[in-house]
Amino acid sequence: MRKVSGWAAHAPGAAVTPWDFERRKPQDKDIAVRVRYCGV
Repeated sequence: MRKVSGWAAHAPGAAVTPWDFERRKPQDKDIAVRVRYCGV
């Protein structure tokens, strides 16, 4: 598994806070998306 950091709201109406979690490899019913460019 790969450790990654993200942002999440852990309850409805909760503030978005940093979140560290582990990702597993995509499985048969998952969708993998590669973001190549992002203009924010």
